[in-house]
Amino acid sequence: MIGVLELLPHDMGLRVELDTNETYYLKSGWKERCDGIYGLACGYADCSEGITWFEDPARIAIMNSHVKLAVPWEEPETETTKQIEDTNVRADKPMNNDQGQAVWRESIEKYGKEMQSIVCMEECSELIQAVSKRLRGKPDATDNLAEEMADVTICLYLLKEMYGITDEQLEEWVARKTARQSKRMQADDPFMKNEDTEMNAAETDERTLLMADTHYAVSIRRIYDAHTDMLEGYRLILWEMREKARIAVAARDYLTGMLNPIPQQTLDDADALARIFKCKNYRDNEKEMWE
Repeated sequence: MIGVLELLPHDMGLRVELDTNETYYLKSGWKERCDGIYGLACGYADCSEGITWFEDPARIAIMNSHVKLAVPWEEPETETTKQIEDTNVRADKPMNNDQGQAVWRESIEKYGKEMQSIVCMEECSELIQAVSKRLRGKPDATDNLAEEMADVTICLYLLKEMYGITDEQLEEWVARKTARQSKRMQADDPFMKNEDTEMNAAETDERTLLMADTHYAVSIRRIYDAHTDMLEGYRLILWEMREKARIAVAARDYLTGMLNPIPQQTLDDADALARIFKCKNYRDNEKEMWE
């Protein structure tokens, strides 16, 4: 799917039909990733109803495994799109720092703390992918790395506003990290393995348990073809506890065909995700998670 999407014009809308007989209409500017299609949905249709147009386009992520057909479509010009175009024209004039911060504070009020927090998580993952592409020597003709860095810079401001992080706190942590890095370089020991800083395995495990966040969990599921029941690959899932239920808030597919056991890259990514969110990694055994 990803190879086909690269050939479609991004300056046009995208009509995406799913294997559930649902159809989403995405605005121009949508993006394709290795795991799916990301963009703003402005319309929706299913087999029982006509098209429902959204007054406020909503962010959406569509996994490749559910896409049946994706074709360009010409967005109808509405009063809303005219307003957006007018806003874009005005936005060509550079804003000062206070004006820019006011825009992002308003976005928190409009979309809410939870939604903007999830957006920040998504943007961080997109920056990881952009860095990975540069490391693999892929060209960056569209200035993708700078764009994703800008997105994460904005997200840092959003996180400060939403969770009450002060400039003084950040400056203190930056100073601590810088001092520690300086000591590492002076000692020519990147891991500071000396008597003063080394922590034994028992202490490390104990600290990890104390820091564990029960609101999140990580697991790996197998993906099967809906028609043949053949193994297609594996799905890495980040779960969040909401009202005594686990909700999948992010997922990434590893399409490996009938490869078994689980690829090492999937296992490594699961471990990394669990460390980031300080939560338990259940790997491919979710039984305990649902108890």
